[in-house]
Amino acid sequence: DYNSLYTNPNDIGLGRSLNIAPILPLTFLVSGMLFLRNSLILVFIAFFTGMFALDIYDVVKDERTYFTSDFEVLQQDGFAINLPVLIVWINVWVIVSIVCWAVIYLVDRLMRDVVKFEKSTSQFGRYFSPAIREKIQESDFELLENENNTQMVAVLFTDIDGFTNLSESMSSKEIIEMLSEYQDRMIKPIFKNSGTVDKFIGDSVMATFGTPVSQGNDAQNAFNCAVSMNQKLTSWNENRKLNGLPEIHHRIGIHFGPCVVGNIGGEQRIEFAIIGDAVNVASRICDACKEFDTDFLVSSALSEHVSTDKKLELHKDYEVRGRSERIDLMNCLLYTSPSPRDVE
Repeated sequence: DYNSLYTNPNDIGLGRSLNIAPILPLTFLVSGMLFLRNSLILVFIAFFTGMFALDIYDVVKDERTYFTSDFEVLQQDGFAINLPVLIVWINVWVIVSIVCWAVIYLVDRLMRDVVKFEKSTSQFGRYFSPAIREKIQESDFELLENENNTQMVAVLFTDIDGFTNLSESMSSKEIIEMLSEYQDRMIKPIFKNSGTVDKFIGDSVMATFGTPVSQGNDAQNAFNCAVSMNQKLTSWNENRKLNGLPEIHHRIGIHFGPCVVGNIGGEQRIEFAIIGDAVNVASRICDACKEFDTDFLVSSALSEHVSTDKKLELHKDYEVRGRSERIDLMNCLLYTSPSPRDVE
């Protein structure tokens, strides 16, 4: 009866109608949270607060209504406004409005953080292998901006043989497509062997093993990666020959030594980098493949940590350009794909 009479407040008294007036707009306000939109919940709060305030105004301005907290009067006179109940409703309204906005705001922030995290993880996956990425995310690993560590790292360089001559007969689009295909095939062995893609330098690929965290067998991983790279290249060349495309040949050089691993840069841009003599030596070893007519050279510093059942050819006291100390190199002939000279 009470609810049916509410359609005509004069039957129950305008003052008494305020006891249930906030229920409808409050229901819509709470339902607005389902949209999970910060701007929309603010519109809901403003609109239904205005509706609630208008209901109060329409009742209060009527000459027949008055405020009281006397229970007996409230029971007898329907035009008496229950002041304590109205105060409670106003407080409830304010609290519910704040809670609704706070929940949606926190959900919105959480969703933004999730999207940001997913983007970060996606970018993360372009540099680190899935195993390393998962290990970093599950651990408390954190490299601070001003924190640099010296650690043993295996550095690998690849370089396409005769790239300049090869690219002369190709369009820009064909060059980009070829490099993309080459890099895609080189990245897979890097990730498979727990390596990190450091950078692409033109037709070269630089990868590191033991960054940002060591896997315990970084030299072996780098060596296995190079073997797999040559296998991938051989398989790719077979497909290229079937399509009437020229074969691609590359050189690989690997060195194992101490490097400074950390963040470098300033306020505008910061970059995770690997710096040290080992990086320069690995690059020079890759270039040295030309001198030894091979496409796979490693330093003795790396071969000492590698387990293999095949014999490596030793070249003692090789002079690295720009470096006074000589090093021993190991020629991995048994692990190479055919060189351009062999093909000819």
